[in-house]
Amino acid sequence: MKKILYLLLFIISIITSCSTRSSKELIESADTKVKAGEYNDAIVDYNKALEQDTGNVLAMWNRGNAKVLLQDFKGAVLDYNMVIQRRPSNSNAYLCRGICLKIVNDYPGAIKDLDKVIKLDSNNSNAYQLRGFCKMNLNDQDAALADLNKAIELDPKLPDAYLTRGILKLKTGLTQEACSDLTEASGLGKKEADDLIKKNCK
Repeated sequence: MKKILYLLLFIISIITSCSTRSSKELIESADTKVKAGEYNDAIVDYNKALEQDTGNVLAMWNRGNAKVLLQDFKGAVLDYNMVIQRRPSNSNAYLCRGICLKIVNDYPGAIKDLDKVIKLDSNNSNAYQLRGFCKMNLNDQDAALADLNKAIELDPKLPDAYLTRGILKLKTGLTQEACSDLTEASGLGKKEADDLIKKNCK
């Protein structure tokens, strides 16, 4: 009887181990769900992957990205924090965290992250553009303009840089230059520039 019981327990343990998906499989499943727009279900799988492998940076990173798609920016920041703790030289993690902080209007926090991005990757035009936006909203206009100029120097086809620089120049009374930037932004697909052009440019 005992032998039969042990055999049953052994069989159950094998079945259980076979039915438990690995963290890699869970991440793959979650990634598929993200592509299908099933963000909440994807996060469930990322959570399970992290339960199995608490240090899995890919699961942390992808879960943070899924939270961004759900507009859970504070939750995404927590995931990017964990990525940065384990990968302190990952410029993309600082960039994504900086974007989230910008969205929730934590401009000083965003600037710190964007400073780090630029230190790690001095040619990152998006980091300069975003930092310029944050500085503009903190009324540090000269520093904002310098960042936006640098962003456009690095990437002359960066629409957000032209849009932000156009808004900055409107604020500082440089209407003609502002309209030039806004026209450039509109031509690069930034529809937000169109209303500003109608209101401010003849």
